[in-house]
Amino acid sequence: QRAPAATLLAAAPLPAQACAQRIAGRVRLEVKTDADGRVTDARILDSSPPALYDDTALAVARNSRLAPAYQGGVPMAATGLMTLRFEPDETRCGRPDRAFGHLDDAIIRRDPNVMMLAADPSFADLHNDPRWAALLARE
Repeated sequence: QRAPAATLLAAAPLPAQACAQRIAGRVRLEVKTDADGRVTDARILDSSPPALYDDTALAVARNSRLAPAYQGGVPMAATGLMTLRFEPDETRCGRPDRAFGHLDDAIIRRDPNVMMLAADPSFADLHNDPRWAALLARE
């Protein structure tokens, strides 16, 4: 038996208050999936700070891709838990110039995390910026 597992988490805008005040958060959800792994329902179990990231967490859960649950090798509908953590950063808070500055610095420092840059969904908002392709070419 295997529970549903996230294969690709969707991106969602962060609340303005969280960005302005640099407030991190965590939301725990119950997620129901069908036999194909599509989310059919999601509800908040608890969150910290209370309510701040609830709408964002629901949007992420409902738009993410999950591998289906299996029992006896057969895909099935299931209910599972998902915990999402949110950390306001320059990219997700609509400050691309600062984000590119930090990424440039990371490349210069040869930060090992830069290797996963192209696959990291938290930078999706930067992909249409012409600087993105130039940054990946330097990686």
